Amino acid sequence: MPSLARIGHWLVGTRQVNQLVRFVPVLDAVASMPRGLLLDVGSGSTGIEPLLPGEWVVVSLDADFADYGALVTSDRAATRVLGDVRQLPFPDRTFDAVVAVDLLEHVAPTDRTTAIAELCRVAARRAVIACPTGKAAIEADTRIRDALVARGASVPPWLDEHLDNGFPERDELVREVEKHGAVVVRENESTTAHERVTLAELRVGTGVPLRLGARVLAWGMRTTSPGKPGHELAAGVVRRLGGHDRDPTYRSVVCVDLERRHSCE
Repeated sequence: MPSLARIGHWLVGTRQVNQLVRFVPVLDAVASMPRGLLLDVGSGSTGIEPLLPGEWVVVSLDADFADYGALVTSDRAATRVLGDVRQLPFPDRTFDAVVAVDLLEHVAPTDRTTAIAELCRVAARRAVIACPTGKAAIEADTRIRDALVARGASVPPWLDEHLDNGFPERDELVREVEKHGAVVVRENESTTAHERVTLAELRVGTGVPLRLGARVLAWGMRTTSPGKPGHELAAGVVRRLGGHDRDPTYRSVVCVDLERRHSCE
């Protein structure tokens, strides 16, 4: 018998507004590429695959796919592989594109260089690495934790892990990725919007309607490719919810062209 939580996930969906905010620039970064084989590292149970055009073949890798306990997945669910970003179980240049979205903050700082090298090693053409960076981002997550504690709510494990591991500085992340190719950096999600949306999603009264809204927005984003009216309408709403990426931003999105042609722009 499925648990009430799993049934709830099935009814309202597992997609979150914060996920969509972080995926918009990543989708933009792969939109100009010919469709091929893509690796989504740290995907969890609800990764980027349902938002991609159907021509992409997706492999999802994570240490655990039970994070949301979803009853159903995409009708074209990606191949799932259990693994560790520090030692990816694939030969060099296996994938046309590799994405890792909000993963590095869950990796110990001493292992991040290895993780970045592995992500770039298995990418043949392009890797997109997105994660929270800098002092303003860690201060935003600290305020979220403090607000949860003040209202007597539990602090999610992922938030504790953020604060325990800390975030890389943007320049530090870029320097490491530049070892592997030509880099383009985008800033993503204002810290103000990140706090507001995260706290709303962690409250039942506002979290349920936000998940229903995210389900509709995700449908709009996946039914057409970036640049098409339907996608841009949904993505525009998501960008607005993300504070139009105004400074100070929470996240850096680093696109590295392994062929060193600056084609991420």
